[in-house]
Amino acid sequence: MIKFRISIALFFFFVLLGALYLSFFFPREAKVFPLLVLIPSVPLAALNIYSEGRNSKSARGDVFPSSFLLVFCGVLLFILCGWLLGITAGLPFALFLYLKILSRETWKTAIVSTFLGWIVLYFGFEVILRQSFEKGILWSFFFLE
Repeated sequence: MIKFRISIALFFFFVLLGALYLSFFFPREAKVFPLLVLIPSVPLAALNIYSEGRNSKSARGDVFPSSFLLVFCGVLLFILCGWLLGITAGLPFALFLYLKILSRETWKTAIVSTFLGWIVLYFGFEVILRQSFEKGILWSFFFLE
């Protein structure tokens, strides 16, 4: 099971690396979005390979049911927070909750990752791409526009 997980992590790393390489040949206007997504994704995929390799040395049993449940809850959390609070506020909030509660990361890791995620989200989409996101349903409900 561990070798399979490392193989999947390596596969995604090389797919992302290839997509990053190809995106440099896109026209100037078309390469902004792929670069915005792929530049942070490639180091995260490399970190995932390192993490899987490090975890393979410890004696773990089959972790599929618990990891599947964590990912499923995380996806639902991101969708719910994005819908209720809007993308700009909801996704960083969901990222913080996911890192702190579901992944059991330290406070420092959760806060720094959330702040960096918000910077990429806000400056990448709203400043560079000039793509403003809709406010969440709670903003409309409480007339906080």
